[in-house]
Amino acid sequence: MARRAVDVAKLLAAHRRYLTDLPTAVPPGIYLVHNHVRPAKRLGTSGFRAWLQTDAADPALEPCPCRWAPACGPHYRVAILAKSAA
Repeated sequence: MARRAVDVAKLLAAHRRYLTDLPTAVPPGIYLVHNHVRPAKRLGTSGFRAWLQTDAADPALEPCPCRWAPACGPHYRVAILAKSAA
């Protein structure tokens, strides 16, 4: 999948917006998160959504071991619903 440049600052300024493309890099202090839906290769497919956010200490998140988007480094998933998606 080809990745387009994502303007992280603009995205975060608009609060949380769902990504339509993966970022080429996730800057320090920014966290890549996805919902409880089983990861899909294409964002938005079958309800799979991902976004960037600034707070990884959010109690609703947990580190995700699913190997989705390995080029972006570690990422998180919604913890509250993660148990049902495992």
